[in-house]
Amino acid sequence: AARLQEYAGEGLRTLVLAYKDLEESYYEDWAERLRRAALGSAQTVYDQYFITLYNIVYTSLPVLAMGVFDQDVPEQRSMEYPKLYEPGQLNLLFNKREFFICIAQGIYTSVLMFFIPYGVFADATRDDGAQLADYQSFAVTVATSLVIVVSVQIGLDTGFWTAINHFFIWGSLAAYFAILFAMHSDGLFQMFPNQFRFVGNAQNTLAQPTVWLTIALTTVVCIMPVVAFRFLKLDLKPELSDTVRYTQLVRKKQKTQHRCMRRVGRAGSRRSGYAFSHQEGFGELIMSGKNMRLSSL
Repeated sequence: AARLQEYAGEGLRTLVLAYKDLEESYYEDWAERLRRAALGSAQTVYDQYFITLYNIVYTSLPVLAMGVFDQDVPEQRSMEYPKLYEPGQLNLLFNKREFFICIAQGIYTSVLMFFIPYGVFADATRDDGAQLADYQSFAVTVATSLVIVVSVQIGLDTGFWTAINHFFIWGSLAAYFAILFAMHSDGLFQMFPNQFRFVGNAQNTLAQPTVWLTIALTTVVCIMPVVAFRFLKLDLKPELSDTVRYTQLVRKKQKTQHRCMRRVGRAGSRRSGYAFSHQEGFGELIMSGKNMRLSSL
């Protein structure tokens, strides 16, 4: 616990130094809150079952599917543009800079996923007026936010969707909620009363609108900077793979428009063909009666 507290204090100081506008008093404030939390309880936010299942069930398969099936452009386009292989050969996609960017994003996301529910639960109440801020409700809220944020992030990183990607991402979310409700059910409590003591906590927590609003707020705040950064990068400094994908989309739209114009042209020629198949003058003969025979008297 002492070493964990030391590491947490060093991490907080690193965060404060990273944000230049924060003063030294901010660090002292967070350190004091950390000491109070350490004196009050030595429990972790996530239980041991969630940590194990998170690494094995909830997030491993979507990442595996993305790594196996994802591709920037179709293989035919890769042969047309050999320069698409240069980023991999020059280690532009995985280097120290990209590694530290991922670390910074992870720190940013973890801080928000902890302190947003922490701030909301400070004054939140249930529908019946009882206090919402208890340990298990907070753990369920943070864990649900974590799984959803990671799944959304994996979806944003996926450039080539297949049925397997959909199955693993949506299946991981379904497996999380199924296991979560099972761990807080009466059946596991009757079989293992010492391990699964919080019966019905997940159902009661996720039935509160405040909890879902907190999860939605956490997800948006964690994901929106990533979306904004990628949008600006795509607009201001696109990579070659982005240009190739955009060119492919433009070609598909042009082919679709050309097919529609050909269909309209064929339909128009059928409607107007009868009008242009006659010679001029027959209408005047019919109206004047010159082509009609006189009846015999």
